[in-house]
Amino acid sequence: NNASIEPCDFLSKKLQFIHLKDGESSGPISHLWNQGIVSSETYLSDSKFRKDLRRSISQRQKHFNKTGFDTLFPLSDSKVSSSNITIVFGIMRKPYKKSCVVGLPFFSKVSFRPVAQAIERMGYNVELHLIKKI
Repeated sequence: NNASIEPCDFLSKKLQFIHLKDGESSGPISHLWNQGIVSSETYLSDSKFRKDLRRSISQRQKHFNKTGFDTLFPLSDSKVSSSNITIVFGIMRKPYKKSCVVGLPFFSKVSFRPVAQAIERMGYNVELHLIKKI
């Protein structure tokens, strides 16, 4: 049952599945990596998940008076391609006091590489964006 799997926090018309977290420590960031990998795998392997996603997108676009999101994805039983989808990880962090640079904790940097590689092996594009909190 994939009812609790969140495909993404935001979806763009550029086919970006955007996962966003307030990442002031390694724990939430690790959760973000896992969220991205699980939703990526599930999108490719589970036709019910894709059908539910499409239905949810349809409902949301009607509710928010938007158009064009429901046609981004194939019908649930169609051949699925991930090559045109980008998995985006957005992490909001305060800059380091000494350098004033927004960075990631060491463990998060180390753990991101295998996650990004696994998602890329599934055919997706991957991006990481650090968002400066003020």
